[in-house]
Amino acid sequence: MGEWFDSLRKGVLHGWKEVQRTCVLCNAAVEQPASVGDGPTGKHLRYDLCPSCENQLFAQWGLPFQDYLDVLEAPVVVTDGDVVLKAANRAACALLGMEPARMEGLPGGLVFECEHALEPEGCGRTVHCSGCVIRHSVTDTYLNGTAHVRLPATLDRGTPEGGAKVRLLISTLRRENAVLLKIEVDPTGAD
Repeated sequence: MGEWFDSLRKGVLHGWKEVQRTCVLCNAAVEQPASVGDGPTGKHLRYDLCPSCENQLFAQWGLPFQDYLDVLEAPVVVTDGDVVLKAANRAACALLGMEPARMEGLPGGLVFECEHALEPEGCGRTVHCSGCVIRHSVTDTYLNGTAHVRLPATLDRGTPEGGAKVRLLISTLRRENAVLLKIEVDPTGAD
């Protein structure tokens, strides 16, 4: 580790600001480093792990996956490629008003209370789903490994009082056979 750290330190001293594109443990290519989002402008050093090393570390630490999710402060749900929920952290449960056990195995539209999810065709199969940013982002990330960062999405949420539009910012990241979907309420887009 000493050589690696020394070379990194020399790079930083010489103005190196490139994004890290390899796993810090095995040097495998990291598909797409996470972007800074609304942080400072410009590129910054990014230390990342490939999915294989990340999984090995979690297994060695004995950290249950739910505990890992709950450490994350942002609302995050885990889906498969068809936007069926597999897990959710505490922040997501608070935002969506549901317990994780009630979400598991449900289509995303039912969890997010999309007003179109209860139509006869079902979640993901209505004419409205063809324009769903959440569905398309999760599917693209699952099939192609493309991470999406803070994409604006509008959710037509069904409420007892009638429909309401909720503006969100969503980010996706593929890990093995699942997609982590981060959900943020867009502070600039109230309808």
